[in-house]
Amino acid sequence: MSKKKSPKHPRRPAIGQMVPAVARELRAAEALMEREQWAEARARLEPLADRFPMHAEVVRALAFTFYQLEGMPRYMVLCERLHRLVPEDAETTLALATAYLATQRIALTVRTLRHFLTRWPRHPRTDHARELLAEVEPQLAEILAEMGLTGEDGAEVAAWHEEALGLIEQGDYAQGRRLEERVLERRPDFTAALNNINLSYTLEGRLEDALTANQRVLANAPQNVHALSNLTRTLCLAGRIADARTWAARLKEAPANSPEAWVKKAEALSFLGDNDGVLEALAQAKQAGYAKPPLLDPLGAHLAAVACWRVGREREARRWWKQALNLVPAFDLAQANLDDLRKPVGARHAPWPFGLSYWMSAKMISDLRAAITPLIAHQDVEATAQALRGLLRAHPSLAALVPLLLDHGDPVGRELGLHLAEAAGDATLLAALRDFALSQRGPDSQRMAAARVASSAGLLPSEPIRMWWEGEWRELVLLAFEVDGEPVEELPQEVATRLIEGIEALRNGDAPRAEVLFRQADALAPDIPSIQNNLVALYEAQNHAEEAEALARQIHVRFPDNLIAAANVARLAALRGDTSEAAALLDPLLMRQRLHISELRVLCAAEIERYLVEKDTANATTWLELWTALDPEHPALDYMRLRLNLRAIMERSATRKPRRPTSSAAARP
Repeated sequence: MSKKKSPKHPRRPAIGQMVPAVARELRAAEALMEREQWAEARARLEPLADRFPMHAEVVRALAFTFYQLEGMPRYMVLCERLHRLVPEDAETTLALATAYLATQRIALTVRTLRHFLTRWPRHPRTDHARELLAEVEPQLAEILAEMGLTGEDGAEVAAWHEEALGLIEQGDYAQGRRLEERVLERRPDFTAALNNINLSYTLEGRLEDALTANQRVLANAPQNVHALSNLTRTLCLAGRIADARTWAARLKEAPANSPEAWVKKAEALSFLGDNDGVLEALAQAKQAGYAKPPLLDPLGAHLAAVACWRVGREREARRWWKQALNLVPAFDLAQANLDDLRKPVGARHAPWPFGLSYWMSAKMISDLRAAITPLIAHQDVEATAQALRGLLRAHPSLAALVPLLLDHGDPVGRELGLHLAEAAGDATLLAALRDFALSQRGPDSQRMAAARVASSAGLLPSEPIRMWWEGEWRELVLLAFEVDGEPVEELPQEVATRLIEGIEALRNGDAPRAEVLFRQADALAPDIPSIQNNLVALYEAQNHAEEAEALARQIHVRFPDNLIAAANVARLAALRGDTSEAAALLDPLLMRQRLHISELRVLCAAEIERYLVEKDTANATTWLELWTALDPEHPALDYMRLRLNLRAIMERSATRKPRRPTSSAAARP
C-alpha cells in the first residue's frame, strides 16, 4: 500500500533535554525537514543513528525521513527498533502498523492494530485504527487461505513467518530460523518457511546447510520458484556455476503464479548474467499483469532495467528505473545505477543488478574487512595481495565468482574481482581478466588495468588489440609498465651537473654549448649510456642523421638492455622507412615492468614515428595522448601534435570527394 493510502507517521521527533551534540544534529536535520529536503536530512541522520542506535528521538527522526522518502522497508526496520525502545508509546505502535502495511506484512499489521486497540481503547486515533483493521482483516483471510494456513492459529503462524522474514532481512539469521522452525512445528509442510530457512543459511554463508534445506523443499515441490531461485543463488555463491546454470534452466520452466515469483526468477538469473532469461520472465510477468502497479515490485523493475540496458534497450531501461524510483524513491540500487550512467561513457560501471553484499555471505565480508582494513593506511601492495590470497584460500568459492563480478558486479565488486584475479595469478582467473579487458563491461580504466595484467601473463599480444574505449571499438596498445621519476643511473655530482646543463642548452637551441657539456661529462664518466644517448640527440639537432644512427647502434650493441638506446635505433629506422626493424625493436620494450619518465618520452616518440610512417594516425594519436597524460609539459609535444594534425588533414583531404554545386550561383565560373 502506498504512503498516501496509509495512516500518517504520527509525529516528528521532539528535541528536549538530551546530549548537546545529539540535540544540535537533530536541530540541523529538523531544519532540513522543514524545507522538505528529505535526502539531505537522511544523510545527516544516518551517521547519527549509527552512533546512537538506542536513542529514541534519533531513530524517530530517521524513520520520519524514510517515511517521507517512501523508503518503506527501511522505515519498517526503524519503526520496529523504535517500538522496542518505547513499547508503551501509542503513536509509535500505530506507526509500526503503518510500516507493516506498507511492506505487505498483513498478518503483522493485523496483530499490531489489535494490540493498539486493546492497549489504548480511548486513544484519539482509535476510530481510524478500527477502520484500517476492518480493511485489512479480509485481506488477511484471503492470504491465509492461499498459504494454506487455515485454523484458529493461522494468523498467529503467518505473523511468525512475516516476523522471521524481517529478522533474516536484517541479518539476524539464527532468530529468524528459530521462528520459522516454530512455524514448521505447527505446519510441517509449509514451504515458505523452509525457503526462508534456506535463504538464511545462504546469507550466513552456511551453504551446505542451505543446499540441504533446499532439497527438503524440492522433494515435495519440485517446481517451487522460490526454492529453485534460492538454489540457483546458493550454487553461485558456492562457486558451482555450472550446476547453478543447470538449475536455472529448470527455474525458467517453472510457472510464476504470483508477483513475487517472477521477481525471484529475475533475481536468480541476474546472478548468472542471463539477460535474455530475465527479459523472458519479464514478458511472462507483463502477460500476467504483474509488471505494473500496484503489483510491480521495485526490485523487479530494477532487474528489468539492468537486463534491458545490457541488451541495448536503453530507453526502456530508463523507464523501468524510473518506475522503481516512483515506487520507492529511496531505492539506492536503482538511483546508483542512474547516477553512474550520467558519467562519461568511458567511466561507467552501470548497469549492475546487485551490490557486493548479494554476492558474499556475512562471513566472507567479515573476513574481507578483517584482512584488508589494517592495510589500507599503509598501501602495501604485496601485503594486500597476500591478504587477498589468504581470503581465496579461506573461501575458495570466491574464485568462481570473479568472472561474474567482472561482468556484472557493482563498482566495489568489480574492483574486488580485479584485485582477486591479479593477486591469485591463477590461469583461470587471468583468463577472466583477459575476457573482461576485451569486453564492453565496466569503465575503460579497469579494462585497461585488466589488460595489462593479462598482457604481462602472456595472454594478450604486444601489438595493438581491439578494445572498447570511450564508447567505441578502437585499436589500442597495451602497456604493462609503471612510470616513475627515480634516477635510472647513479652519476657523480659533477657529471650529473654537466649532463643536466647540456640537456637544458639543447632544449634552448644552443647545440655548441650542449656538445661541450656532453663531451665533458663523457670524459669524466666514459661508457655511461645516458650521456651517449644525449649525444645522439645532439647529432640529430645538428641534422647529422647518419652520425646519430651510427652512434645509436653502437650504444645498442654495447648496452642491449638500455631502453633509450633501443628506442633511438627504432625511431631512426622508422624515419628511414624501415618500420619492420622499428617494430622488432619496440615490441619487446612494451613488456618492461617499470620505466623512467625519460625512457617513456623516447619510447613514445619512437612509436609515434613508427605509426606515422605506417600512416596509422589512430595509434600514433594513442601514443601522443599517453605521453601528454604522463609528461604534459614536455616541449616536444607541440611539435608532435602539429605533425599529427597535419597528417590527419592530409588523410581527410585525400578521401574527400569533390562536392557538386548546390545552386546555379555556385556553378558560375
